[in-house]
Amino acid sequence: NLEKVIQIARNAAGRFSVFKMKIGKTGVFPSFSSPRVIWVGIEEGKDKLETLAAELEEKLGQEGFSRSSRKWTSHLTLARVKVLKEKEKLKALLLQYCKEVEGIEVKVNSLSVIKSELAPQGAIYTVLERIPLQSVNRN
Repeated sequence: NLEKVIQIARNAAGRFSVFKMKIGKTGVFPSFSSPRVIWVGIEEGKDKLETLAAELEEKLGQEGFSRSSRKWTSHLTLARVKVLKEKEKLKALLLQYCKEVEGIEVKVNSLSVIKSELAPQGAIYTVLERIPLQSVNRN
């Protein structure tokens, strides 16, 4: 199964060129009253990310992998929250952080297959395969 996932990722990466994305606003899921995930949105380049994600989900679905019931939204997860004692302090920090990172451009040059293991101290992420996207200078 893992080899199939990696092959699907390789095929997808081979059809996408290196591109830039621009960091957007900062937020939390599901809400500030009960935050579980701190994230930054993608302002530019999200169309390419969403196309890549849709292709991966389609191809993986054809191989029998379950699809998410939720619509995929392009974002970068910064942190997961287990316990939060000072919600107002978090809001203030995020407002400041948002001003500092909004508009930063990031080059997207690879696709990674990542293993996620849940542990008592939190999720442990391991990159199993890093697949370069196609060079923009390719003919």
